[in-house]
Amino acid sequence: MQKENILKEIKIPEDRLLVAKLLDKIEERNTKNKIVVTDFMNLHEKRVCELVLRGENVERYVIAGGYEEAERAVIILYPAKLDEEYLKLTQWICIIRIKFQNKKEKYSHREYLGGLMKLGLKRKKIGDILVFEDGADIIVKSEISNFLIGELGKLKRFDNAIIEYKEITEVRKNVSNKEELQIIVSSFRVDTIIAELLHSSRTKACSYIKECRIIINGLICENGAKKLIIGDIITIRGKGRYIISEEMGYTKKDNVRLRVLKYC
Repeated sequence: MQKENILKEIKIPEDRLLVAKLLDKIEERNTKNKIVVTDFMNLHEKRVCELVLRGENVERYVIAGGYEEAERAVIILYPAKLDEEYLKLTQWICIIRIKFQNKKEKYSHREYLGGLMKLGLKRKKIGDILVFEDGADIIVKSEISNFLIGELGKLKRFDNAIIEYKEITEVRKNVSNKEELQIIVSSFRVDTIIAELLHSSRTKACSYIKECRIIINGLICENGAKKLIIGDIITIRGKGRYIISEEMGYTKKDNVRLRVLKYC
């Protein structure tokens, strides 16, 4: 595995740095014959790393976010002497559960994340934040769990909450609320669909693409002419995340009616 040759093929500087760190982790596992764990990655970062792992035929790794639908995840690389069956995720990721006695105290995902950032934490140490009526399950790297147990309660917004450690196997499933949208487009091109979702011009949609703000199925989209299909997941940075759910037929002008689900 030639690190320099792999990195040459990656155009986006942030992705190059991400892959360089992954390759270093692989080298560390191989030379020291031990388990190594990356930081949490978002959908795009995770997809980039998956492509590298598959392309280089890397074996013995697990991608783990705590539950099947997790958006953010770590990659755990383990040595040949350890079988995946005996790899305990509880050693590497866990839950910090915040639970309020008074159900009137409700916070959004942004407010929970803001509290964590106030403690000086980097986003890469934090996985998904699952928000419920009575609080939240925050998936984190186990290495920072003791710090969070001790410090979160010092924040005013959480001073009336019960804050406790839970193993990752105890994660509560959060049913994502989705808003149903219906759009009419002339084609399945990315720029056409983005323009409709943003209620803007195709020129504006293309500017989002040039700014690397459009992510399709976890990968940054660089081509506005790319054709999408049913089931594709579109993330517009700063605007939201969407799933192309269903083709609903055609208009009299042969435009396509699409049902799109937006994550709330």
